Amino acid sequence: MVDERQRLSAFQVAAAYIGTVVGAGFASGQEVLQFFTFFGAVKGLMAVVLSGVLLAFYGAAIPFLAHRFDAVSHGPLLRAAGGPLLARLLDGLILIFLMGTLSTMIAGFGAALYEQLDWPLPAGRLALAAVALLTVLLGLGGVVTAFTAVAPFLMLAIGVIALATLAQGP
Repeated sequence: MVDERQRLSAFQVAAAYIGTVVGAGFASGQEVLQFFTFFGAVKGLMAVVLSGVLLAFYGAAIPFLAHRFDAVSHGPLLRAAGGPLLARLLDGLILIFLMGTLSTMIAGFGAALYEQLDWPLPAGRLALAAVALLTVLLGLGGVVTAFTAVAPFLMLAIGVIALATLAQGP
């Protein structure tokens, strides 16, 4: 059996990373506007640049370390970075953040479908929960396939919105 990690292309890995960062809401416009502009133009721009540099650095460093430790999950990296006790604590923290993110995504998706398409809130929430469950049950291949499909759409949408905003002026 071929190891699933060996079948991933560079595009799929990049799409998964972009999908994670953009899809998880870090790079959504409203948060950037509210958080980074709070500090003013110069400090806000410096913070955006610093965030981009850190995302690029860790986006390269983590896969490098995973390859170096031949890690198939985050566990070996956490143990290598901080030992077994800290690894357990960090693993628990990661679980809490993932559950919080999932809950927020499900609630937001339900609200968006209610607002835009007049779907009942529970139907929208259940739809995303079912898609998320199916994606996870399909394993790494399912997650990467989902991100590979969604990331180009996200990047296109960001580009179109940016161009439309620039065309309209400040």
